[in-house]
Formats: sequence, C-alpha cells, structure tokens
Amino acid sequence: MIFDLKTTILAGGAALTIGLFVGGAGAWKARGWQADADLSELRSTYDRAYAASSEQARAKESELQSIVDELRVKVPDEDAKTNADLADADASGVGLHNAATAYAATANCNSPAEQRGKTATQAAMVLTDLFEECRAAKQQVEATADDSYSRALRCESQYDQVRQALNRKNKTPPIP
Repeated sequence: MIFDLKTTILAGGAALTIGLFVGGAGAWKARGWQADADLSELRSTYDRAYAASSEQARAKESELQSIVDELRVKVPDEDAKTNADLADADASGVGLHNAATAYAATANCNSPAEQRGKTATQAAMVLTDLFEECRAAKQQVEATADDSYSRALRCESQYDQVRQALNRKNKTPPIP
C-alpha cells in the first residue's frame, strides 16, 4: 500500500508537471500568436502612415513645383517691362543731352543785341522745354520706382509663400 501510495503520488506529480509544462507551452504558443498578430497590426499601421505621409510629401512637392512654375512664367514678362522702362529713361536722357547741346550751340556772346535777344528768347524756350522734359522724366522715374516697389512686394510675397510651404514640409515627420 505504501508502495502504491508513493507510485500514485509520483505519477500524480509527474502528470501535474507534464500538465503544467503542456499548459505553459500552450500559453507560450498563444502569446506568440498574439505577439505575431500585434506585430502584423503594427506593420499595417506603419504601412498606412508611411503611405499617407508619402502622399502628403508628394502633394507638397507638387504645390511647390506649381509655385516655381508660376514664378518662371512671370519673371520674363517683368524683366521685359523693366528693360522697356530702362530704354525709355535712356531715351529721355539722350533727349535732354541733345537739347542742352543745341542750347549751348545757339548761345553766342559776340552777337549783336538783336541776335542776343533772339538767343535769349530761344534759350528761355529751350530751358522751358528742358524743364518740361525733366518733369516728364521725373514722373517716369517715379512711376518706374513705384512699379519696381510693387514688383518687389509681389516677389517678397511669393518668397514668403515658398518659405512657408517649405516650413510646413519640414514639420512633416521624417519618413524612414
């Protein structure tokens, strides 16, 4: 009977140990399956986040490219306008120089009194014309300066748009 009791206890202990081992292995296996499922879910979440951030990056790149394309279209027109204004200013300067040269050529100190009166009248008319041309040139320069200032403000605004777009792009989390 003692032998049967020892055998029974040993058999029960062995069965309990085997049961615990099998149960533990089963639990371990179940945890592995759960870990695999969690890992799969994390990979799926990462893939979706990566795809979304890639799409956002492409959209921002497209937006920046459209801004750059707009600027490329505007620059030649503004350059042409600036060059035309510069040519007009040069022409006005040449006209003033020619009028002053003509005035200097007509002024003659050795002429008779009558000739001096004509020369003085002519000189006054040339000076009046010169002042009018100066006034017109001044207005043209002011208009050119105002236009240049306006273009500079537009350029600054476009620069700020590009800089803001780049700043928004840099705030996007890095893509691994």
